[in-house]
Amino acid sequence: MSLDPSLPTAQLTVEPGGQSFPLKNDRLIIGRVPTCDLFLSDQLVSRQHAEIRRESFGYALRDLGSSNGTFVNGQRLTADEAHALRDGDTLRLGASELQFHDPSATLRVPGLSERVAVAPVFLDHRRQEAYVRGQPLSLAPKEFAFLALLAERPGEVRRRAEIARLVWPEYEGAVGNYNIDVLASRLRQRLSAAAGPEAAEWLVTVKKRGYRLVAGA
Repeated sequence: MSLDPSLPTAQLTVEPGGQSFPLKNDRLIIGRVPTCDLFLSDQLVSRQHAEIRRESFGYALRDLGSSNGTFVNGQRLTADEAHALRDGDTLRLGASELQFHDPSATLRVPGLSERVAVAPVFLDHRRQEAYVRGQPLSLAPKEFAFLALLAERPGEVRRRAEIARLVWPEYEGAVGNYNIDVLASRLRQRLSAAAGPEAAEWLVTVKKRGYRLVAGA
């Protein structure tokens, strides 16, 4: 999907040389092969090294399993991490350095980006997207459904029977505690990876009853 041409276009500037590449589409692949959207003639860059995707909050950078890693402002991205880019960020792939510039950063819908950035957990139900402390949270459909159920009434205990019925409607609630506990464990891992170990504690097990979400409480 292409962006609205009337809006300012974010771009990457390659250093040295100053060549600029506008982010015209929702996805841009950076790598060492000429078929990539942004081709870098650099032997330290993998064939398909990294990607930038347009999300509802802005742009996110992901490493694609490169050999030498992807760095933002000197920090290496971890596996599967989606890093929300900010205007002025410096990206390093191999020996290549790129500057990210987003002229629309000050033109976004008032309040939306701020809510995403400050909310411990923010859910976009229409897009089925989740964010934790402004970072995109990659969730499987059941993980999203579980988090959405807990976030609907934060702090309130959602009982196991209710979780089974609403997260697995196709089984009409005939789901065992083991399945729920495994799903909760996976969700904790996702939260921890995106926002640090303390975020895993936001998902609280209430013994013999169910689960509750305490983020922001």
